Amino acid sequence: MNTVEYFTGYLLGDGYLYYYKKEGKYLVRVADKSREFLERIRDEMLKVGFRGHIYRIKGKNAYVLEYSNKSLYFTIKRLSSKLTSSPTTSFVAGIIDAEGSLERPKRGSVRLVVSNTNVTLLESVAKYLSSLGIKISIRPYGKSRKGEKQRYRAIIYGERRVEQVLSSLPLLHPKFSRLP
Repeated sequence: MNTVEYFTGYLLGDGYLYYYKKEGKYLVRVADKSREFLERIRDEMLKVGFRGHIYRIKGKNAYVLEYSNKSLYFTIKRLSSKLTSSPTTSFVAGIIDAEGSLERPKRGSVRLVVSNTNVTLLESVAKYLSSLGIKISIRPYGKSRKGEKQRYRAIIYGERRVEQVLSSLPLLHPKFSRLP
């Protein structure tokens, strides 16, 4: 697994880049409910030379993994557009770990849902999965509220296809450790 590509995918799903011009600080932040998961990402990123710290978001059941690192900031900016147009296994795994969920609807079998307001990001997932022989379509989801972007989702139906996706990607998030 390419750790920085994975992290870039995860960041595009559940994080952001921020530059504090006044202070000259470059921040890279990702968030999740699972501190253990963020610790795992932090450990992987440390292996490739990036040191981050984790803190709890005040008043919420969520944590942030933060890097104050100019090199990482610009590496992710550079990789984002490259990986969006030519997605890799690690990049797509990061996106799915950030934006994916396993569901078992009332009628039917298991499905993997990947949601985001950035349809281009979902198209990257669809492009990669298409290379595995898995066709998915991207559709608007819900009505956009005033001041909010339209949400989109890509759904993979069927236990066999979901298993194929899960087994072909280096997913790290514990939510994918077993089917619902």
